[in-house]
Amino acid sequence: MRQPKRVHISRQRLPYATNCSSSWERTWYSQQVNGAYIYSSEMDLVLQRCQRICLQLTFEEKCNCSHPSYIDLDTGYSPCNLTSSSESYRCATDTLYEFESRQRECSCNMDC
Repeated sequence: MRQPKRVHISRQRLPYATNCSSSWERTWYSQQVNGAYIYSSEMDLVLQRCQRICLQLTFEEKCNCSHPSYIDLDTGYSPCNLTSSSESYRCATDTLYEFESRQRECSCNMDC
């Protein structure tokens, strides 16, 4: 019986089409991440983490509060009041819709 071949696939930085990132410097969030991460002083760039930080910073900018589900950075903003009758809830819902409908996007690439 023959053994299956192993294939190693890796993402490559520019000029290759994958345009992956291995550092926060290639995102819009490097300044905010530097020294503000709650869980570790040294934070690796991972696509999911980058997207969460993007959402957190957007809520803070647009709604003047942090969505409780996306508090990865210690930025000093209070959590949004997400009761259905609050202004923060409407703002958070509108913001999530903007991302879902691609009216807004994060500057996050796949990690290398």
